Amino acid sequence: SEGNAASVPRRPADPEYRPAGTTPGGCETRPCAGGQRYLFFPEVRRERHSVGGRAVTQNRRQQVEEAVEGIREFHATGRDLNAPASLNQTGTRRSINAEAERRRVNPDTLRKARRFADPDDGYTAAELDALCEQIRRVQGAQPVSKPVFGRTHVLRILSVPKRGRNGLQAAAIRCAWSTAELEAKIAARYGSRRDGGRKRRIPADTLGLLAQVEGQCEAWRRWHAAAVDLVAARDDFPADVRDRLADAVAAVGRLHRAATDALKTRRPGRGVRRPFREADGG
Repeated sequence: SEGNAASVPRRPADPEYRPAGTTPGGCETRPCAGGQRYLFFPEVRRERHSVGGRAVTQNRRQQVEEAVEGIREFHATGRDLNAPASLNQTGTRRSINAEAERRRVNPDTLRKARRFADPDDGYTAAELDALCEQIRRVQGAQPVSKPVFGRTHVLRILSVPKRGRNGLQAAAIRCAWSTAELEAKIAARYGSRRDGGRKRRIPADTLGLLAQVEGQCEAWRRWHAAAVDLVAARDDFPADVRDRLADAVAAVGRLHRAATDALKTRRPGRGVRRPFREADGG
């Protein structure tokens, strides 16, 4: 039964694992099939979550090892592409697109992998080893609920000049920043990226353009709703920026209402996402 199953000791996925600071004396032996016994470490912190309706048990070391494996695989892909026999060393759009089609991946993924494995602009083999060791050593002891530095973090770090990466990388790992937090720290230190990233797709039809305007306004107003109290509480927040921010929010609100009303006129039966409409009096 469910209650009986909960009382039966479960064998850890990796009985050799124990958190830092524990000793063999802190474990106990428990029986398993065939009359054998295994070591059980009650200190191992584990969480259960659901993936596709299936219960999954995972410990922190598994999370970290999966992230490290993904980073190493990504670097290996870049090394393959940077090899003399690959892409004829041209790296042209046509050759990368052809290779991406052959591998059934996005061409932008291959470009980023090449940069990651570039010893001058990305990470050398030694730098990769140091990164992976740092992730294991620091994040292996962190709570399961904390983000793990993974491939998406690497992609953000690559936008930082190489001479400035080590400190930011160490802080991201130590503080267990999410990719969004890392991106915000990079923007605060180096400014927004001047280029890079996927080219935004702009709809060619009026309804599509109006819908995109509505979505951008909603995203901006969601940000402001989340940040307004923090802005007001900061004594060191520049007064002129605060005033202009208030003007911008009011202008975006008017634009949001105009775009939503235009869409409603053209498509009366259209379902409208309008978390701000009550405040707008709509």
